[in-house]
Amino acid sequence: ANLHYVLELLAPLAFIPLWRPSFWLIAAIPFALQNLLSVMGDTRLIGHHYTTPLAVILFLAAITSLSSMPVVLRARILTGLVVVNLLLAITWYPSLSWLIDGPDPRSKELGNSLAPLATLIPQKGTLSAPPAVAARFWTKTGLWFFPQGKDIADFIVVPRYLPGYPPLIPDDLQRALTSLSGQPEIKKVLENPDIIVFSRQTPPKP
Repeated sequence: ANLHYVLELLAPLAFIPLWRPSFWLIAAIPFALQNLLSVMGDTRLIGHHYTTPLAVILFLAAITSLSSMPVVLRARILTGLVVVNLLLAITWYPSLSWLIDGPDPRSKELGNSLAPLATLIPQKGTLSAPPAVAARFWTKTGLWFFPQGKDIADFIVVPRYLPGYPPLIPDDLQRALTSLSGQPEIKKVLENPDIIVFSRQTPPKP
């Protein structure tokens, strides 16, 4: 898994940060160690946020290395990088096919289900919601990944799908729905194929 992760990071840069090192590699060390040594497999998934600072540093390292090369050599390497990344985009990574075919239909369907939340949930107040919803309300000071915070949040968004994080099973969702539906101070304000939204009418007891 670690080798695969390193290849995903460095192959698009043709390993330039390693075979022509720069001072930027010093900044990459703590992020690389954090991701490679973590017991959480998520840290080594190339599309997750854990990789963002490391990827930026490696990109800057590649730019710094290229800037010190002769112009002709730099132009050849950049041309080679374009070819390498085009090949990777149709083999290792699905990015090119995604751009051509468009987003996954399921992602579009979920987006349509979540769209009403923009006007339903005010920016003020607290929220317990799955990550796909929480990301849209990241400025809230009181924000939890459902089911965390469901007993105190002003709005609770219960997914009708398994969100992936936190790891839930269908029984967890059903128990949460039963608990929320049985509280008179909580009102259901929206329901569609992907989510059920509850609003707390009175503050929770201390």
